[in-house]
Amino acid sequence: MYKRIKNIGVKTKVLDDFISNKIYKYKILRYTVKLYLLFRLIKISNADIVITNTLFMQLFASPVVKCLGKRLIWHEHNIQPEGFRRKFIRLYASIFPDGIIVVSHAVKNVYKDLSIYSDTTVLHNGIVPLKVTTKEERHILRKSLNLNDNQKIILSISRITDYKGLDVLIKAFLQLDDKDATLLILGDASSRKDRDHKKTLLKLAKSNKNI
Repeated sequence: MYKRIKNIGVKTKVLDDFISNKIYKYKILRYTVKLYLLFRLIKISNADIVITNTLFMQLFASPVVKCLGKRLIWHEHNIQPEGFRRKFIRLYASIFPDGIIVVSHAVKNVYKDLSIYSDTTVLHNGIVPLKVTTKEERHILRKSLNLNDNQKIILSISRITDYKGLDVLIKAFLQLDDKDATLLILGDASSRKDRDHKKTLLKLAKSNKNI
């Protein structure tokens, strides 16, 4: 994502890149430095609107953004499980954001009884329209992936991060008794935490040549 945004000419910074390895391994220090960097970045850039799309940004950065007098838009992808976390997010939602963008009506319904609901907009994730491929193109593509024409493919396309459940998918596939099935996982791991999770997934998948 970072590379794609940068390639179209948008000024882009990844906060993790400014944090040394010594600090990064301590979560409290890491978050403290991130908040300071965020504060400096917003102040220097003189941004009018800040859009957040991670749980960290919602919980920790929202007060910083509003203290700087900026308009705040949440971009919410997930439905948090019932319990303290969801209650806390709903409490924040009633205080900090000026609006919320969600990827589905199911996510929007989390805020149904809050005043922010009327300022919550559903914007589905975009997709690239699929091209109809010929049998020859399909054969060439499968051959490039070392797959035969009759191979069954289970395809997962998502960002590689712990809460996507890719470890659960791999474990489930390992229990599948079908030698003609192949699991393809397509995605990118941008943050340091996600790259560490990717290494864990690779170790988990190492025992099966069809992953």
